[in-house]
Amino acid sequence: MDTINRYLRTKGIYAVIAAAVLIAVLLGAEYYMDIRDDDDEARKLVDRELRIAEMKIMWELWDIEAQMSDLAITANQRINQPNSMLKITNKIIQQSDLILAVAIGFVPDFYKSKGYWFEPRSRRIDGEIFDDQIGGPDHDYFKMLWYSDCARSYKKHKNHRNHVLWTSPYTVNDRNKTYVVSLTRPLLTDDDELAGVMCIDMSLSSMKRIVGSVKPYPGTICQLFDDEGDLIVSSDTAQFNEDDYFITEKYIANRSLLVRLACPKKEIYGTSAADGMIAIGITLVGLLLLAFIVQRTVRTIVRLDAAHVQRQTVENELRIAHDIQMSMLRNDFPKELCATLQPMKEVGGDLYDFYQKDDSLYFIIGDVSGKGMPATMMMAATVNLFRMAARYFNTPQEIVEEINEVISERNPNLIFVTAFVGKLDMRHGLLTYCNAGHNPPIVNNTYLQTDPDIPIGYDAEYSFRQYGMLFPEGSRIVLYTDGVTESRNEEGDFMGTDYLLSLVNKHQQEDVSDMTRNIINDTHLFSEDADQRDDITLMCIANNTPVQSQTLVINNDIEELQRVKPLVREYCECLGCDKRLTRKIVLALEEALANVINYAYPKGELGSIDIDILAMPAVSEQIQGDITFVISDNGEPFNPLEKKSVDVEQAIDDRQVGGLGIYLYQQLMDTILYNRTDDGRNVLTLTKHISKV
Repeated sequence: MDTINRYLRTKGIYAVIAAAVLIAVLLGAEYYMDIRDDDDEARKLVDRELRIAEMKIMWELWDIEAQMSDLAITANQRINQPNSMLKITNKIIQQSDLILAVAIGFVPDFYKSKGYWFEPRSRRIDGEIFDDQIGGPDHDYFKMLWYSDCARSYKKHKNHRNHVLWTSPYTVNDRNKTYVVSLTRPLLTDDDELAGVMCIDMSLSSMKRIVGSVKPYPGTICQLFDDEGDLIVSSDTAQFNEDDYFITEKYIANRSLLVRLACPKKEIYGTSAADGMIAIGITLVGLLLLAFIVQRTVRTIVRLDAAHVQRQTVENELRIAHDIQMSMLRNDFPKELCATLQPMKEVGGDLYDFYQKDDSLYFIIGDVSGKGMPATMMMAATVNLFRMAARYFNTPQEIVEEINEVISERNPNLIFVTAFVGKLDMRHGLLTYCNAGHNPPIVNNTYLQTDPDIPIGYDAEYSFRQYGMLFPEGSRIVLYTDGVTESRNEEGDFMGTDYLLSLVNKHQQEDVSDMTRNIINDTHLFSEDADQRDDITLMCIANNTPVQSQTLVINNDIEELQRVKPLVREYCECLGCDKRLTRKIVLALEEALANVINYAYPKGELGSIDIDILAMPAVSEQIQGDITFVISDNGEPFNPLEKKSVDVEQAIDDRQVGGLGIYLYQQLMDTILYNRTDDGRNVLTLTKHISKV
């Protein structure tokens, strides 16, 4: 019996040991799976932190590219003024403390007066800016890589007007050993011939702040290297053993920079390892069931902790995107305009902006495809490009095409932007606009019937169309994004365009500030407690200025006609004239002015000519509107209506000399009046009736 009991006890011990070993093996396998899960979660977290660091670094580089675009536009506009180039480089270097030098190296003998070498340069030394011209035999920039590489690249890719090149980082020989990168871009003539190469040197000192902000785990070390593996900046100067760290890295900026993150393994795996060993120890003393429960509980806690870290990272990314988006929005509204943007879940891709120049108000409202950080970066780029383009161009068509060209050439992910860009000449009651795939606005209580073009970002060479309309005192335009009309209530019903139109009519008599606020409040009342599904953006603009006739004063010089024709085309556009009728009206006015320029004053005598332009809205069911030109001068008396008409049927050799221009504008215009005033002025009035189609 004792032998049997001993046998059973022995077998029982063996069974317990076998069970313990089996459970230990099973929990060891579970422990290994947990470690692998930690690896995956750590990799995802570190990858997100790397993307955030990349976006911050690229934002710094992108700002310098925007300064380069500003330099290119200004230099091209003043390319015939060599003495103004140093003023341009000085203005650009003052835009950012990160810019160490700005230079323009012109091709040999581009300016005959400046000689073979001409390189105006502005540079920053110990916080002070110095301007000089350093081109010469001792400084032959034609042999330097920044010039030769850019010039050679443009000749190879001549169709890329905005082609830019970044250099690899290098050190400046000063006492602080500053790391620098250079950005170059070709400077072109109007004929797309190479005039020179522009260069901006940027300090990488701001990268110290960026790498120091990347902390996915306590003790993380973030480093930035150049493309040859030399360390540029590190968040921690202490030496560390790479075997004790989880290391990942990523090339950015066309592989010219390398970002590396080193996270301590003890911070990643410490909790999981300790809990796993405790679970195995409990199992070895026989608490099989309890060990299994503890192991499953620990695994759940670890996963919940990883999910919490992931959620915190996403929230941090969204918070950065929200800060970027809201910092781009202007709140210094003029009395004629008010706008608001309410992003969904703290971040989105909606945008608005405006720019005042002379008597005109330029404005934009848009919606970027997608959400999150990529949409916010595209929103910021679009707003910056609008501000630069509005400074240098005069029509919505030119502004949209400039924005579209820049974005399309650097848009590998095809993130597009719908936008409505307009120009309001408040003094003369003219509204011109360009619609790049955006929602139709509401003008004076009705939706504007537009034929939208494609969104911005698809085709760099697309030709956008421009339209216009009269916009006299009291007129209003309400612009919005689809987040307004697609707002839903708790039953899932859309607010829709009809409901928005009713809100505009309800608040039509309020000023633009109250109107904007109350329409948004009514939109939220419609949605009740339903979640906001998209960004909500609204802009209201009113013209409170009485319409006045446009008066131009020109000299009796035939070249002055170039100042008149663009404004006449804009008036015709706003009256709904097609291109053929516009050309006729421009030709008639051009002939009338040429007649006054050539004959009103004695030859060689300087005189002035006043031109008043007045556009009138519809006067009948058949007439869409009138455009009237009043031309006056104090020259010699001359009534063109009394001049004998030209017989155009006669052969050219038999026809009388002169009078053909008078014949032309008499045929092209509907009403022509002449008056000699008591104070000795010739007054010629030309009127054209614009028929409805």
